[in-house]
Amino acid sequence: MKIYYNPSCSKCRGTRALLTDRGYRPETIPYLEGGLGAADFRALFSTCDAPLSDFVRADEAALAEAGASVASPDSVFALLAETPSLLQRPVVVVGDRAVIARPPERAFELVPDTSISTRLCDADEILALRHAVLREGKPEDAARYDVDEAETTFHIGVFADGRAVCCLTIMDDPIDGERAWRLRGMATDPGFRRLGLGALAMEAARAELAKSAPRPLWCNARLVAVPFYEAAGWRIDSDLFDIPQVGPHHRMRIDPT
Repeated sequence: MKIYYNPSCSKCRGTRALLTDRGYRPETIPYLEGGLGAADFRALFSTCDAPLSDFVRADEAALAEAGASVASPDSVFALLAETPSLLQRPVVVVGDRAVIARPPERAFELVPDTSISTRLCDADEILALRHAVLREGKPEDAARYDVDEAETTFHIGVFADGRAVCCLTIMDDPIDGERAWRLRGMATDPGFRRLGLGALAMEAARAELAKSAPRPLWCNARLVAVPFYEAAGWRIDSDLFDIPQVGPHHRMRIDPT
């Protein structure tokens, strides 16, 4: 989840506060600082369900004075690249959809209007989610791990009004003969994906691990999840391999800093 953000704009501040008060952690894009080209604004607009006239903070007369017109979208995107302050704000982006959050409550067209909390939890609290996302069509026990109740295992859950919508499990499991922690069972409810909940769960897990002696952290990452881990600082640590009935994976790891 991203928010194109101007700190001097009350609507931007209100939208971010609305989301953070619910427990979300939107990535703020300081678009006024520059770095966005016409192609970036074109791509952003393509995700918005709004006319181009609503995308800019200028009427047709003002655009004409600047040599642009909504009849020529490329001229508007070029103008925004030169003068990003003309972007209507805030723009909230989730995946391939975006809204101009005026009023701020429009953000809830993209994200569930619910309270999010992240905490340590018991395996039973996340089992149904783990089963539904990772072991669909198999017996529920297929989603249990032998070490779920071990003293060295812990579970992180992200909850929406008390219901688990994202989870992960950390267990003691060596890698190449070295003591290490392993991440397993990372799952997110389809209705809550692309909202940054995986990052929230990972942050909570890293905070918990910081209480112990430093060790590498590793996982077997599904191929589709590799970019998520790479964005969080993990690196690929193996050739591609296949886990039967699950699919292609890379082993990935992140070392203590």
